[in-house]
Amino acid sequence: MLLYPGICLLEATNVNEGRGTSLPFCTLGAPWIDGTALATAFNQSGHTGVKATSTSYIPREGNYKHETCHGIKLEISAPKEIRSVINGLLIIQLIRTMYPDHFSWRPYPTNVNPSGAFHLDRLLGISNSESLFDLPFLAFIDKIKQMTHIHDWKQQISNYLIY
Repeated sequence: MLLYPGICLLEATNVNEGRGTSLPFCTLGAPWIDGTALATAFNQSGHTGVKATSTSYIPREGNYKHETCHGIKLEISAPKEIRSVINGLLIIQLIRTMYPDHFSWRPYPTNVNPSGAFHLDRLLGISNSESLFDLPFLAFIDKIKQMTHIHDWKQQISNYLIY
């Protein structure tokens, strides 16, 4: 559950988000990814709360059904420190940067968006979201931290909590 809000963002890409495996949204990959290189890049990126290890798997359904995918398995190390959306966006940026000849955005048709176009915009609730990934890496990190930071979050939600 803690990883889903970030890893589901991969629906807007040509990367398998673990659907068709026993660990959906904890495992991700594609036939063209080097899992060891991606795990190393992710683990060195300065995030907290989750660690990546290299893995290979064959999804039974979804993107790359019945193909061997290489990628990463995410393991929660500190649940209170996880920033799931930041991690998901970071993973997309790393894959996009490391595999520019293979990575692509893909349509994801839904009832609300039958064409599936600009699916990431709908997931994030912002227009032109793919342009974030054109920023230089450090500017990208600053921007996604700014976008996901909610000042005084506990105070803002306190009126809505039952317990």
